[in-house]
Amino acid sequence: MHGLQGAKGSKGDPGPAGPSGEPGARGEKGEMGLAGLQGPKGEMGRKGDPGLHGPMGPQGQKGDPGQPGFKGITGQLGPMGVPGLDGRPGQKGEKGDPGPSGNPGNFNHFIRIAEGGRRGRVEIFYQGSWGTICDDGWGNQDGGVVCRMLGYSRVVSTFTARPGTGQIWLDDVNCSGNEYSIFDCPKPKWGVNNCSHNEDAGVECA
Repeated sequence: MHGLQGAKGSKGDPGPAGPSGEPGARGEKGEMGLAGLQGPKGEMGRKGDPGLHGPMGPQGQKGDPGQPGFKGITGQLGPMGVPGLDGRPGQKGEKGDPGPSGNPGNFNHFIRIAEGGRRGRVEIFYQGSWGTICDDGWGNQDGGVVCRMLGYSRVVSTFTARPGTGQIWLDDVNCSGNEYSIFDCPKPKWGVNNCSHNEDAGVECA
């Protein structure tokens, strides 16, 4: 027959440490955890310093020529220029052929009515050739001098005659009517004019 259990004794001192155990086998890889929430946007960084200039690139090839532009509008005719200075006197020309015979005592070897008779285009002989007179300012006082040069007594009318040819010798003739010859009347220099032959002066004498 067992006896009664005795009282529990006090705790004894710990024994010496046992030797280290061998490492256990590696456990299996755990499942991937859930993705974390997106963090707040960071502050903008400061602007960086400008970089150094790169080397100059090679020159490009010359392009093809462009197409010609449209022709511009013709400009307006400019004002008539100031007459130039008188040139040096030319050499004396050869003696001209004699003019047609006229009434005695007149100047018809220097002036004539081109159509013949009493009415027509006035032509004047200068520097070896016959030419015309522009009708700018042409009137009865000028025509009266011409008629007297041709041996007539008076002028009937002055007008713009049929166009002639050759040089326009005189323009803006301004006779007073008392001159002996049209050579004595005020006028620009010989050959100076702004006319065409559609403005050739005519006269009718009586």
